[in-house]
Amino acid sequence: MAQATMSVEMDWLDEQRILVFRLHDASNATIDTWTSLASKIYLAWPSDRPYRVLYDLRAPALSLTPYARQKILISAGFIPPRAGRVAILLAQSLHGQLIEIFLRLELQHVHPSLARQVFHEPDVALNWLRERPAP
Repeated sequence: MAQATMSVEMDWLDEQRILVFRLHDASNATIDTWTSLASKIYLAWPSDRPYRVLYDLRAPALSLTPYARQKILISAGFIPPRAGRVAILLAQSLHGQLIEIFLRLELQHVHPSLARQVFHEPDVALNWLRERPAP
């Protein structure tokens, strides 16, 4: 996996059809790097390919800080809608449950054409991303 910074890793799978982000902490610098990089890639994503991304948020040092919450909401509000899927890998922990609640309550109506699903197992998440959308 390529490192964008010490706390943000990014990699491509399946001939650049699936993008994977792995975060290692929730520092403001990490959140800034992640949201900036993710937004740039989202905007540059080829229009002839469905958007597919996996956010691995299972790191023990990761939590939903007020800063992270604010940056995610701001970033989500500025990107145009597109069809695709976003898989979110969360730890089976209190922090993971809090992130899942935030995602369901705050982001459920943002870009309804972008399906989001929470997972706890990487293989299950990747299989879901590889599925073809229903016609």
